[in-house]
Amino acid sequence: MMPLTDDLHRASVRRMHPEPSGRTLRRLVINADDFGHFHCVSNGIIDCVHAGAVTATGVMACGPAFAAMVPALKELPDLDTGVHLTLTYGAPLSPALGRLYPHGFPGKGRLVQDLLRRRLPVAAVEEEWTAQLQRCLEAGLRPLFLNGHEHVHLLPPLWRVTLALAARYGIPLVREPGPGPGKARVLRWMHLPNRLRRITPAHPSPAMLGGGCSGRMTLAALEQALRRLPPGATAEWMCHPGRDDPAELRDPRLRAFHDWDGERAALCDPALPALLARHGVQLVRFRDLL
Repeated sequence: MMPLTDDLHRASVRRMHPEPSGRTLRRLVINADDFGHFHCVSNGIIDCVHAGAVTATGVMACGPAFAAMVPALKELPDLDTGVHLTLTYGAPLSPALGRLYPHGFPGKGRLVQDLLRRRLPVAAVEEEWTAQLQRCLEAGLRPLFLNGHEHVHLLPPLWRVTLALAARYGIPLVREPGPGPGKARVLRWMHLPNRLRRITPAHPSPAMLGGGCSGRMTLAALEQALRRLPPGATAEWMCHPGRDDPAELRDPRLRAFHDWDGERAALCDPALPALLARHGVQLVRFRDLL
């Protein structure tokens, strides 16, 4: 496929999602988490890119499928990539965390306990996340954003680390939670200490939507969120599409949380462009916002 220039990309987006007359256009980045997590998840994300739905993906540098799947991103020059900073799944890349977690990263509960008890030094997290960033750079990626697997980057001790890494590597955007019920509300509470202390990224990021249905996105949930999106607003829709391969995706914790095929079907549904147009939404990339 011939790569699109930025001008041609914007023209193609306008044809797919034209601006309705008389309304101020809303802009939406659809960002798929967990690329490199598993082969089937990564291939499902690629399906959604080819369908014209997913415009960005967060890459897990320590994911089991990273080495095999990252080369495929070079065939998708119009897809934005970022680093999905990880501390709760996969194997550590840094020596210090390799010694601390020789059998792989712990669950989120254990991770938080280790942080609070200072068994996990913040400096060791910075070393690990630096290794994850470096692995992405060495693979030829040029990340435009940072976010965290299970949103661990929002934990107050780790938020400063995330912003420091973004500044050091010239990464302009860092995910922050946006409006919504349920899990989205929990994420806002999790991030509240950072906001109260006015520890904010240098460049404002679009509000993240989709936290309330994380792992089980539907077009109905997307439409409900778009109804609340103010005219002229820009947002990021977080999603987790994939191909559900039970032979590869054996972890019962993951299976309880995710409906990979359901999210992929929703994003590849021919009804999606009409839904976006109906709400005056233009699908864009992060690079279009900078």
